[in-house]
Amino acid sequence: MPYKATNEGKGKLSRHGTLFVCLALLLLTVIAVFPIRHNDFINFDDDFYVVNNQHVTGGITRQSVVWAFTAFHMGHWHPLTWLSHMLDCQLFGLNPLGHHLDNVLLHLINVLLLFAVLRELTGAFWRSAFVAAAFALHPLRVESIAWVSDRKDLLSTVFWMLTMLAYLRYVRRPRVGIYLVMLLFFVLGLLAKAMLVTLPFVLLLLDYWPLGRLGWGQRGWQSPLDAAAGTAWSKVSIYRLIWEKLPLIVFVPVSAVVGGLAQSSGGAMMDVSALPMIDRITNAIVYYVRYLGKIFYPDNLAVLYILKNDPFPLGKVLLCLLLLVCITALVVYLLGRRPYLAVGWLWFLGIMLPVIGLAQSGPQSTADRYTYLPSIGIFMIIAWGMEELTRKWRYRRAALGFAGSGVLLAMVVGTNMQMRYWENSTTLFEQAVEVDPDNFLMHNNLGNALLAEKRDDEAIQHFLTASSFKKNYAEPHYNLGLAFRARGEVHKAIDHFRQALRIKKDYPEAYNNLGVMLAEQGQLAEAIELFQQALSIRPDYADSYINLAMAYRLQGNYSESVKYFRRALELKPDDAEASELLAETLQMQGQNKLDILQ
Repeated sequence: MPYKATNEGKGKLSRHGTLFVCLALLLLTVIAVFPIRHNDFINFDDDFYVVNNQHVTGGITRQSVVWAFTAFHMGHWHPLTWLSHMLDCQLFGLNPLGHHLDNVLLHLINVLLLFAVLRELTGAFWRSAFVAAAFALHPLRVESIAWVSDRKDLLSTVFWMLTMLAYLRYVRRPRVGIYLVMLLFFVLGLLAKAMLVTLPFVLLLLDYWPLGRLGWGQRGWQSPLDAAAGTAWSKVSIYRLIWEKLPLIVFVPVSAVVGGLAQSSGGAMMDVSALPMIDRITNAIVYYVRYLGKIFYPDNLAVLYILKNDPFPLGKVLLCLLLLVCITALVVYLLGRRPYLAVGWLWFLGIMLPVIGLAQSGPQSTADRYTYLPSIGIFMIIAWGMEELTRKWRYRRAALGFAGSGVLLAMVVGTNMQMRYWENSTTLFEQAVEVDPDNFLMHNNLGNALLAEKRDDEAIQHFLTASSFKKNYAEPHYNLGLAFRARGEVHKAIDHFRQALRIKKDYPEAYNNLGVMLAEQGQLAEAIELFQQALSIRPDYADSYINLAMAYRLQGNYSESVKYFRRALELKPDDAEASELLAETLQMQGQNKLDILQ
């Protein structure tokens, strides 16, 4: 039976129904994420993104805005995202509640915008409402909402949805002004996250279904725009549709190049020799199926799924490939009669492509946050597919309403439970190592969280576990140095700091802390060399300037000490302790000069 779009959202449902659905979406989402009010920052990127980032914590200033547009920090270039973090710090300081509530607000905006976009596109009221609700409430959303550092996904999606709404206005009434507005939203989205590079591709999908603008492949179905106008919609060639989106497409390679440069400068992009392309392709095949599995059954979710060195068994790869080929063949076979299948499936495959692992970035194999936009395509397939499958059922509406409500209720419960793991670093990383006991990165992060809670013995065990799983991993040795230093075991601390530096030569924090340990042992000459080495790697490292100044002061070289205290205060003008030490050193310098004169 051929698919026909409907106008089920018109009439009585238009006003009261829309208000009811919007309020229900907001209420259910707030209930699902309600535990976020107790959540703290996480010492996994939140410290580098916000808490210890002086460019961000100072709020919006002329210098911080320049930094936002020029810095390749943490392997990213997303100036609009940095500005949003700066605004949060200006409004809320380092109170995590304000930062989390902003994430929730952005997600709520995305939910309402998605509902508006789908209803405008398809005219299908309840199906659009279900897709928006599934997007809002799915447990895979927790990472994007609860993780302050993932603000970029939420913010960029706002502009993704606004671009789609502007595109709909342009399609209905082509005008240069509305096209420029659409282009502006698209560029702003790219400034929040480069994930929008796939949006022109998605707009082409929408031209096929549900807009029905493409001049081939239409068999017996009508777009809601046709129905609303009461006339046949003029068909357009694929070349014309691509030409129409050319101004958007121009920004895609530019954004990709800038993003690649940012990741390369931050060391996030993995060398092809470390993970050969054939392994990346086989991984991508398995990851696509893994993401599908988590959308349908979101079990054992974690903040990070570590990338394993061992390739997947050939049988598993072939089985996953067969599944993907069969699904693709089915949607192609039904292309003319059920176009929503192809659009939903290609939406999922296409938007996921930049993060599927072909250009491996970071230590993760997959990530829940990567499903934020791609999962919408699968929810569309479910919503439109169930409506068509049950079309001849006698009690179809009751059955669909009951089943849909049950699924959404389960999502609310699952999301609420998953959100509780994000309360603090300890609970989050404990759950991560429970899901994957071999996850060396999470063992190291859990050790850090335990060390902050003065649980030294437990922390040391997790650091040792992390170093045993990955031999050339410097961070657990550095952290072992900190742990043994806190326990007063000087020689063990020094040994682990040196071990960290043998593995990782450009490790300013290790140079700095080893220098402190040696200075406390009276080895000032070597300590000074280590502080200088730290500063050669990280010239804005204020703590190393202070330590270097103290080492020179202990040597009696007050002029050098004063110079480095002043340099530290240029970087940290509000450091009261450094100011006091400088004053003391100036006094000592004056007394020394007086002794010389006498």
